[in-house]
Amino acid sequence: MTSIDARDGAPVWLDVSSNDIDASAEFYRALFGWEFMSAGPEAGGYGMFTLNNQIVAALGPCQKSKPAWQIFFQTSDITGTVDRANQAGGDVRAEPMEVFTEGTLAELADPQGAPFSLWQGRDTAGVDVMHVPGAATYFELYTGDSAGAQEFYRSVFDWSYSDHQLPPGIASEVYTHVTAQGADNPFAGIFQLPSEMLPAGPYWQPYFQVEDVDATIEIARNKGASIMMGPKDIPDAGRIAIMHDEQTATFGILAPARR
Repeated sequence: MTSIDARDGAPVWLDVSSNDIDASAEFYRALFGWEFMSAGPEAGGYGMFTLNNQIVAALGPCQKSKPAWQIFFQTSDITGTVDRANQAGGDVRAEPMEVFTEGTLAELADPQGAPFSLWQGRDTAGVDVMHVPGAATYFELYTGDSAGAQEFYRSVFDWSYSDHQLPPGIASEVYTHVTAQGADNPFAGIFQLPSEMLPAGPYWQPYFQVEDVDATIEIARNKGASIMMGPKDIPDAGRIAIMHDEQTATFGILAPARR
C-alpha cells in the first residue's frame, strides 16, 4: 500500500534511464542504500529501486538521446489528461499504453519541450514512499518560459502557483512554487533560465532527501558523479546540491531545514 499523495496532478512515480544498468544500480546503492530488483525478462531490463523493502524509484535501459530522470504525474483519466495536454500545446510522445496489470502510462512534453509522463494506476498506485531519507522529496522544472509552462500545467492539472522574489545575482528573479489541486504544500518549483543554461532543453528534476548533503556529495564523487551546484543553503528549505550521476542523469539532494 502506497503512502504517497496520489491526488491528480501529484508526482507518483519516477525512473531513471541508463546505458549501464549494473553501474547505475551500484551508484544509487552506494548513494542512498537502494537495492535494485529486476521486473523480469518481459520488462526489458526495467526494475525497481527499493529501500527497506519499499519501492522508491525505478531504473531502465536508455531508449532516448541521453540518460535522464523522468517524473510521472497521477491522473484518474489518462485519456482526458492527454487530450487537455494536446489542446494546450503539449507534445504527445507516446499514447496511453497498458503496463501489464500495473496501470497505464503516457509520455508527453510541455510546449517548451520538457518531457514528463502520466500514470493512471491500477495494481500499482505509485512508489511506496516519498519525503523520507533516501526517497524523492521535491521536484523542479527548469524552463526558458515560466509563464508559458505555468499556463500549460494549469490547463492540464489545475496546479496553483505562488511566486517568490530571489536575491540579486541569481539567473532568475522569481521562483514559482507549485501546489497540486487541493493540497496544502507545494511539491515542486519552476525556475526560469536563459537558453544558454539549457543546452539540452527544458527538463524536470527530482530531489532526494538525505541526512547530510556534504557526505552524500563525497560518496557521489567517488562513484563517478559530477557536481553541478552546491552544497548550498537555501533559506527555509535546507541544504541542497545538484549533480549528474555516473551516466549523466541530473538530480538533486536535499537535507530539509530543521523546523
